[in-house]
Amino acid sequence: MMGHILALKHQQSLIQPTEVAWIIPKKLHTKIDEHAAILIADPSIQAYRNDKIGPGKLLMEVILANPSWGFGTHMNLNKDAKNTLSSKISRVMTGKRNLVKATILISLGSPPLAGQTSWPGSLNIVELSTLIISKLKVQVKVDVCLCRCVAVLRKLITETTDTKYWGAVDAKLADMQATHPDPAKKSKWIKDYILDLDLLRYKHVELKDLASGPGVPAMWPMPVASPSRLPAASHDNNNNNNR
Repeated sequence: MMGHILALKHQQSLIQPTEVAWIIPKKLHTKIDEHAAILIADPSIQAYRNDKIGPGKLLMEVILANPSWGFGTHMNLNKDAKNTLSSKISRVMTGKRNLVKATILISLGSPPLAGQTSWPGSLNIVELSTLIISKLKVQVKVDVCLCRCVAVLRKLITETTDTKYWGAVDAKLADMQATHPDPAKKSKWIKDYILDLDLLRYKHVELKDLASGPGVPAMWPMPVASPSRLPAASHDNNNNNNR
């Protein structure tokens, strides 16, 4: 009897083979890497790590809005596929955040010598912003808005432990948003209390010649963040030529 049951199970396994795990298409790999970099360099996002308002959730929304990239609408019903995609996004985001953190650490230079105030070997805020977007391999302009954001990141890296850094970034960005909900007032506060101090502590550089607006076209309105610097996905090819 037991042998008969085993034979039936074997026949059933031949008829219904084990489901093959979903593999992320090459095109989607490329899109995840490209748009993750843009989002990491986006100062309009209120948090970098928190899933509620951070770039990971935004990137997932962009992917779901563009099924031609390789994650069709029907894939939403495939739990394993969605988990695979979420894990991939998380790994890419973590890698790029670590790259940003390492770049900022390099930019600090050496502590000032006795009687001096400047930090030898440090990068000014424009040099650091340019280096970050170069490391991320993302084509966005270095503007005043980006410099303000990078100044916040550099300030916090000198005030927190290595393992708590991105959590501190999230908390600071959320606090600034709550304290200064008006974008103009928040920008002025960052300039007065963070960016200007960065210019004094490291190398001074004139920012008046930089563009004051975002470096790439705005994306469609997002429910979890202010308008992004991401290009509209429906015009992806055109924007790749313009950025």
